[in-house]
Formats: sequence, structure tokens, C-alpha cells
Amino acid sequence: MKIYWNDEYCAPRIDFETFQKSKEIASQLGLVLRDSVEIVDPANVPSALAKAHVALSRCVEPAYLNAIMTGNPLWLAKTNGLGWDEGIYPMVLNSTAGILAATDDVLGGEKVSCSLSSGLHHAKRNKGKGFCTVNSLALGALYAAERGSKVVILDLDAHCGGGTAEYIKGTAIKQVDVSILDFDRYQSDDNSTLYFSEAWADDGEGYLNQVREAMKLVAAMGPDVVFYNAGVDVYPHIQPIHVIERELMVSETLRQSNARIVLLMAGGYGSYSDIVPLHISTIGAFAAPEQVQLGLDLAIPLDVV
Repeated sequence: MKIYWNDEYCAPRIDFETFQKSKEIASQLGLVLRDSVEIVDPANVPSALAKAHVALSRCVEPAYLNAIMTGNPLWLAKTNGLGWDEGIYPMVLNSTAGILAATDDVLGGEKVSCSLSSGLHHAKRNKGKGFCTVNSLALGALYAAERGSKVVILDLDAHCGGGTAEYIKGTAIKQVDVSILDFDRYQSDDNSTLYFSEAWADDGEGYLNQVREAMKLVAAMGPDVVFYNAGVDVYPHIQPIHVIERELMVSETLRQSNARIVLLMAGGYGSYSDIVPLHISTIGAFAAPEQVQLGLDLAIPLDVV
């Protein structure tokens, strides 16, 4: 399975998980899933950066895109809630290129492809929000839909994907969103279905049951392409064993369908020793599910899944 990533994903100097964790994930992937994944630099994919530039220019309002690129005005550049420096735009450009390259993979027939992108689903066309700078999740979905695919976004980040809901409103794209924290909460509409309850944060089995119901809806929609925004920030509210069971469930359900999958990392906060293994379990559930299941059955620590 291809994993798109390069150092520019971590170009901002700001020390925060959204900006820096992908380097840790990429490093560990080479150790624990080396036989199942291939890390690819999106900058080396012909036209990927150019496609990303076009998508950003089309789908992000000019004033906000200029603020991301230049830091002017600074208040607008900092609406992601984390700040701004010269590394923000290279991060956005390369991360978007990775998502579009992964999308091209699945449009070309690959079953699943991944970009180690995060900081996406709260951002709007005209500003950032909630540690998200540009909603390249939505940009990837729009890119696939424009090429004739029936697209569903599956968002299992702990927080609601209100930015995505706003982006896709009025399009043919659907979103299925299961959340345990009410940040960026929105009303379900013709495009987006939000399942939300803070009670699931204290009930891992209840949470998994709701994800199962959400997966039935995804399957019933009959998508050609599913963009899976795989947040592990449900931890520590949801215990690691339930996070891993979720990933295996999602991968198995999608594997049994005809859908192709673009896999993204989404939220995950705290110690890298806690969150990186959970992100790797997401990738492993798609690239080497037997290996992840064996580790779960034997209670092996995730960093040696």
C-alpha cells in the first residue's frame, strides 16, 4: 500500500502533534509494517504539486490562501488556532498533493491508498479552525467526484466535521460522521449525517456499535470511493483496544464492498508513544489486517504490531 509523505508535511516550526506527528508515524511504519507499505514522496509524483496548487486556488478563498502563503493578514493566517510561519504553505501544498496522489491511485484501480495528512475537517473555504488549516479532505472528495466517482466521506475523528459538511453542501458527496465531542457540531442534512453522543466516550462497546450502524449506512450508499478520516483522538476517551477493533471493523467492512479507499490520519493528541501506534494500527488494518488482529489477540503492544 502506498503511503504519501515527505518532510514538508512537518515544515511548520510549531511544535504540535497535528504538524509533527506524521514524521513519527512514517518512521515507525518502516519498522513495523515495512513489508506491507511503501512510503512515496508526493513531490516526486508527476503533476501532483501542480494539481494541488490548482485545487487550492479553486477551493480556498483567495484572501485566506494568500494569508496562508504570506502570513498577511496575520490574524487570518492564524485562524487554525496554532499560529503561522513560513512552513505552513509548503505543508498544505504537499499534504494536499499527497491526498490527490492517493485519490489518483484509487481512481486508477488501487483498492486503498494513504496520505499521512491531518488538520483537515474543521477548516472552511475562508479560514482555518480547530487546529485545521485547509480542508484537503474535502478537496480530495471534490476532485474524485468531479471525475465521476460516487464519493462518501467517513469521519471517525472524535470531533464533528462541520468544515467538511459546509464544503460539500449541495454537491453529490455524502458524509457519515460519528463523533463523541461536540466541537464543530452541525445539523445533519441531505449531504452529511452526524451521529453524536458524548455518552459514547464512556462506553467503548456502545461506540463500536454506533460505528457498526454508520458502516451499514456507508455500505448502503454504494460508494465508488470512501475517504476515511481516521481520527484516533477518540483516545483516551475510548480505550486503545476499542480503537483497534474499530479500525479492523472499518477495514473489513470496506474490504467486502466494491469501494476504494483513501485513508487519512486526522486527529490524535498526546504522547507520541501513545498515539503513533494507534495511527499505525489504522494503516495496518488496511495494509496487513492479519498482523494487527494477531497483535490484538495476543495483547502485543501496538508499537510492535
